[in-house]
Amino acid sequence: MSERREPNYIYSDKQVAEKSERARRFLDTRARLNENVDKPDNFLVKRFYNIDHNTYLEGALPAKYKELMGLVASASLRCDDCINYHIIQSYRLGSTCAEQEEAINVALVVGGSIVIPHLRRAHECWRSYTFSSLGRTLLSARGPDPPRNRRRVADCDSVILGKGVRWHEHRPVTLRLRARDCMRGRNASPRSTCSPAIAGFCSQVRGGHR
Repeated sequence: MSERREPNYIYSDKQVAEKSERARRFLDTRARLNENVDKPDNFLVKRFYNIDHNTYLEGALPAKYKELMGLVASASLRCDDCINYHIIQSYRLGSTCAEQEEAINVALVVGGSIVIPHLRRAHECWRSYTFSSLGRTLLSARGPDPPRNRRRVADCDSVILGKGVRWHEHRPVTLRLRARDCMRGRNASPRSTCSPAIAGFCSQVRGGHR
């Protein structure tokens, strides 16, 4: 058996919680409930927790892949708390949304259509932190929205999210930034000079393209 060691996490629990309100609520609830479980100091529960911890250590298989395997098993068994946990843990170890999505696809094939409701919630979970860590971080550098355009910018966000844009990919984030600038009135160019992608997004926003 290969040597086991603690994983080298890219993000701490605190950093993940700062990126996603959904992840923060989950982690806070989990910590609070674990305190209740720990109070009786139950020997069997402690032994099982120890087995669980050691299973996901670095070994012949990288810890990230073990967490993705845990995600597949959790989705197949339809455990939403387990799904959230393994999404967060694999993200902390550097897993991308594309990797998590493929893992869930395996669970869908294994578990069948009954996995679909859990697949939907899994997508919501990982998009909550990838949008925060990429989109919001980049957008914060652009300055506040002018009050008169705030609603229209929010509408633009909704339209693009509805398009199923994958926030872990750089290009869609760039398009979104440019579309947002346009909605904020920072692009005075006529519509014909805008890219088809941005024009397509903005044409669905209330008030049309600036």
